[in-house]
Amino acid sequence: HSTSRRQRQMCIRDSPVRVRNRASGGSVSAVPEIRRGGYCRRRQAVGGAGVHWRHAPGGSGRRVYGAALWLLGAALRGRQADAASAPAGGVEESADASALAGQRLAADGGRRAADMTIAHYHLPGLFEFYELYCRFLPLYRNHPEYFYDWCDIGSIYGAPADCLWGGGRVGSGEASARDVLALMRDYGISPRLTFSNSLLRAEHLRDARCNALCQMLNDGGNGGVILHSDLLLRYLQKTYPNLYFVSSTTKVLTSFPDLQAELERAEFRYVVPDFRLNHALEKLNALPQGQKDKVEFLCNECCYFGCRDRRACYEAVSRKNLGEGGDEHRCHAPDAQGGYRFSKAMENPGFIGVADIQQTYLPMGFENFKIEGRELGSALVLEFLLYYLTKPECQLKVREEIYLDNMLDLF
Repeated sequence: HSTSRRQRQMCIRDSPVRVRNRASGGSVSAVPEIRRGGYCRRRQAVGGAGVHWRHAPGGSGRRVYGAALWLLGAALRGRQADAASAPAGGVEESADASALAGQRLAADGGRRAADMTIAHYHLPGLFEFYELYCRFLPLYRNHPEYFYDWCDIGSIYGAPADCLWGGGRVGSGEASARDVLALMRDYGISPRLTFSNSLLRAEHLRDARCNALCQMLNDGGNGGVILHSDLLLRYLQKTYPNLYFVSSTTKVLTSFPDLQAELERAEFRYVVPDFRLNHALEKLNALPQGQKDKVEFLCNECCYFGCRDRRACYEAVSRKNLGEGGDEHRCHAPDAQGGYRFSKAMENPGFIGVADIQQTYLPMGFENFKIEGRELGSALVLEFLLYYLTKPECQLKVREEIYLDNMLDLF
């Protein structure tokens, strides 16, 4: 299984890059980590006083966040001036990191202080594409000039292989949970487990592996679970109180009243509607802001817009993850044999592109956008990252940093 998975993936240079926390030398204080996205608590020191806030959707949260970031930016600019006259020996790296931190904080703080709505992307492949994110996230942090300033990474979701509670797709992630969660912690990104199996029974709740993963996220304090089963929801609420919950698109909420009812459920922080409701703009715009904050649109779905078998398809995946028998689901959609193509997804009536997000959804007050792709190859997932997060004139630079060099042969 491991070999076949790697054969299907893009070749990532050598071994995964280990991400380290930057530590300053000499008398210069440690530079705060720059957190773009992730709904976690953050605490940094500014002039000896603690600044503590929670990044949450909503105007007042953005204004408080922006003010705190402005203060942090001012403090970091002062640290840069101190570093310029400090003795050598570890200080140059800290000064560079301070300059980078100040640059990103000034940009983020300015946008949020102006009450500008920020798009939060929820990306695929928490376990499945760990090596790709080991390469991409350092670029994202260290080269803010490559990426759009109106969006950030809110979470990365996925599941390891052979997870009983898995749903939506059959999990294939091979990275260790400890390494994966350490990477997310270093970058302030919320990890999400995709536990959206719709056919769980009470005896399945005792699964040791899934419980261990939930315990790790619960201990981390900013993890979430995407789920379908109310049985699993009640169990997780009671057992792991620090987790937040996302209502899965596997519920196939194609009726707008059903979506509204799901949005009214206080136990869900986010709700992912069926992609066929993406452009019900008049009804979506009529939602109160509190419910708009909970909507997480699935942007790049490639499934046939007129499909009537979507629920049956997800149930077949749930049975497979449980190890139960049953007929293999056969997709009868037009061009199903062609598989996923991003160009085809862009032609889907439910597709949400970069221009749609900027010109329609953000002005309407929607902030959360999910990108699918756990079952695809990492080369295609990289194209999603380039399209949705990266400025067009910088996309080639990102490709070159990730995999493209002058000795690469495709044929």
